Amino acid sequence: LQVQICEAEQKQQQCLATITTVVAVQPHPQSRHILNVVEVVDPSFPSEKLQIVTSEADCWQVGHSGLLLTVGTSVPVQLMKNTIYKAELEKSGYQLEGPLIIGGVASYGVLLPVNTVQGISGNGSGDENNSSGCSALLPGMDVADQVGVGALRLREYKIALELGFLGTAFHGSIGTENSVERAITSALLQVGAVPSGQKVLFQRLSRVDPGVHA
Repeated sequence: LQVQICEAEQKQQQCLATITTVVAVQPHPQSRHILNVVEVVDPSFPSEKLQIVTSEADCWQVGHSGLLLTVGTSVPVQLMKNTIYKAELEKSGYQLEGPLIIGGVASYGVLLPVNTVQGISGNGSGDENNSSGCSALLPGMDVADQVGVGALRLREYKIALELGFLGTAFHGSIGTENSVERAITSALLQVGAVPSGQKVLFQRLSRVDPGVHA
């Protein structure tokens, strides 16, 4: 199996900065009472979830909306002031090239309170505690232009993956539902090997029928 990660105009395909919804909140396994690990809806793939490490002080709860910056973005410095992400992003020049390791746990993006958009874009009164200017920001809304987020320019790589699997749950190699290809694509996205929205092109060296192990 050969996978080609192609350079593309990500901004047309990927939601670089968007309003998303928290669907799960758990204590951080290494830093309880300081950090949390939340899951949010992936705006580029709504059926998928992204794991994000957040500050306990932000008091995230299920159903809250937040500003999500995904892997593959160039992050504005002013957005990262007084955040848990600042130290890690400084190492890469504020280029979110892959998952951030916060307290030993991978964060597949950056999650900020939704009023951050108001503070940066200058909407409303400029008071970050005043949520009236944020009421029109809905989950799924792309706000990249408002917060000054841009896409990274990625190089093209060709990699070969050799893998084995139990095929009982798969409906063959190809397809959009329960296929081996879909599982591989999802795994590449989750580990940050491919930014959200980036197209993955496969060149197959073999294929299997439904239920076949390989």
